[in-house]
This record gives sequence, structure tokens and C-alpha cells, in this order.
Amino acid sequence: MTNIFDTHIVYDHIECDERLAFCLNHGVSGYICSINSNILVEIFRNDNYKLVINSSLFNFCDGSIVCLCSNFLLNQTFKPLPGPELFIKYISKSEFNHCIMGSTQDVLSSIFDKFDRGNIFCVDLPFLDVEHFDYENIALNLSLKNVDFVWVSLGAPKQEIFSFMLSKYLKKGVIIPVGAAFNYSIDTPPLFFLRFKLLWLFRIYKEPKKTLYRLFNEILFMPIILVKQVYRCIF
Repeated sequence: MTNIFDTHIVYDHIECDERLAFCLNHGVSGYICSINSNILVEIFRNDNYKLVINSSLFNFCDGSIVCLCSNFLLNQTFKPLPGPELFIKYISKSEFNHCIMGSTQDVLSSIFDKFDRGNIFCVDLPFLDVEHFDYENIALNLSLKNVDFVWVSLGAPKQEIFSFMLSKYLKKGVIIPVGAAFNYSIDTPPLFFLRFKLLWLFRIYKEPKKTLYRLFNEILFMPIILVKQVYRCIF
């Protein structure tokens, strides 16, 4: 695990799997976060959100730009681990119990129909501000279902804050906020976008307004974030 960009990131895919296995085998509950440029911008702009990200069990690198910058700074050859890839890999494992929550009822139903082997249940969350969810009751229901993985799709930064709040009541299982991974698991991007790590371009096609707004902020703030990290590396 590497401390960089005001957070801690696991770049190695095998280490990510090993850490998840440790949590599941030893009854460690909590949440992990994916780190991309959008998340780094939110960390840079919001100290409370930075606390949320840094309170996770660990974080993994989801963004190609973050990997590119990290490789430049650390002289490494890291590769990103896309959230959709992680989601599909584990939701396909029938030995684990899964809960999927957030997104829309149609998306949840499609995921259930595609992946369920008697080990998946869905929670259609109400549209609320993040502080208004009944986290204690949600955690109780997860406990009754003996859930191993809780997959959350509410969009950043809401889904990470939700995971942080829910983890306070969760006694078992790992929460993973995965954003658009739900959609990509049932509407797989063309191979070209996956092979060349261009999911952001596919997102522009699918959600132009939302994605372009995020890209604007990333273009504005990522150079500052990078310069800040370069300064730390030198001094």
C-alpha cells in the first residue's frame, strides 16, 4: 500500500484480492474505496471527505490518470483496477453472499437476473440526503442475510460517505462503493474502451452532462494536486 495524493492506495491487484480475503476470512467489517481523478479532486477540496476516504480498510486505484501520475512520480508500472472489473469478478462468485443497493430498480433487477445464484439480494434505497438513511436498520438487515459484500451505487461523493456511515453499524462484510459499475455489468462497454482504459470516454457518451462537469473539475484541479505531490516527493 502506498501513501500518495493525501490518501493510501493499493495498486497491486493480487494484494487487493489478498486484503479482501483477509477481511472475509477474519470477520473484518468496513469499506474500501476506488480512487480515480474525481475522488482525488473531492479529497483536495473537502477535508471531511478526505477523512472518509482515509478511514477505509484500504483503497484501490480505479483511474488510468491516477495510475499514469503515480507511475511518473514513483517510477512504477502500475495498472488500474476498474471498479466494474472488480464488481463483476466478485459478484460472479457464488460462494459469497452479496447485497446490491442504490441505482434504479430496473438496474438492480437486471443485475439480479444476470448474476443471482441464490446468493444476491437487492435493496432499493430511497432518495434521501446521505445523513438521513436509517443505517442501523440497514445494517441489521444485512446481518440477517449474512452478507459478505455490500455493493453501493449512489455516485461519488455520496456513496463513499454512505459507506462510511453504514460501516459504523456493520458487524460483518465489506462495503464497496462502485458507482457506474452496476450499469457497465449489464451494458458492457465496447472492447475498445476496456482495452485502452477509456471508460471515461464511454461515460461521456452515456452521461455527457455529468461526466463533462467532472472532467472540467479534474482538468482544473489535477495539475495542482500533481504539483503538490511532486513538491512532497522532492522535499
